[in-house]
Amino acid sequence: YAPAVFPKYEPFTIAEDPKERFMRKFFSYQQARCFVTGERVNTYDHVDYPYDKEDNCYHLATGDCDTHHFFAFVKHVENPKMDKAVKFYFHDDVFEVVPKADGEELELFVNNEKKENTKGFIFPITNHPNYKLSVSMWGKGVYIESKDYGVHLYTDGKNACFMVNNHYRGKQCGLCGDLD
Repeated sequence: YAPAVFPKYEPFTIAEDPKERFMRKFFSYQQARCFVTGERVNTYDHVDYPYDKEDNCYHLATGDCDTHHFFAFVKHVENPKMDKAVKFYFHDDVFEVVPKADGEELELFVNNEKKENTKGFIFPITNHPNYKLSVSMWGKGVYIESKDYGVHLYTDGKNACFMVNNHYRGKQCGLCGDLD
């Protein structure tokens, strides 16, 4: 006799819209994720290794090492509640997210200018007016995304998450790996 082969079972509810289900599945496969926490890095290629850089210097987390459109850096800051700062270079613009001294909130700087009480805004890219970045405050975190380039960044001051579309496969560099 031959063993039976069953197709992979994936539960779903009748209430779930088939289009939404398709989009969720499609986009979950199209984006690679990297996490940098206080003590660990989980790369785009699912490699997990210790990260204990406490030298107060920025370290390249991820970057487009092919066309050089974007680079994201992380550094340890001396703060007992939020110990991670993130700097994101996108073309000629710089976004920096750092914990406030009290460790309760994050501060956002765009091109060295502090943004006050920002819930969200669309930022046109300098010298590239057809491309924009969306910047949002989520709870105590900051989310920056470029749908045009397929790049997403989230930080809450303790952790940083970087997501890139799979068309960056083999073109990434930094702590997050090369996505090969």
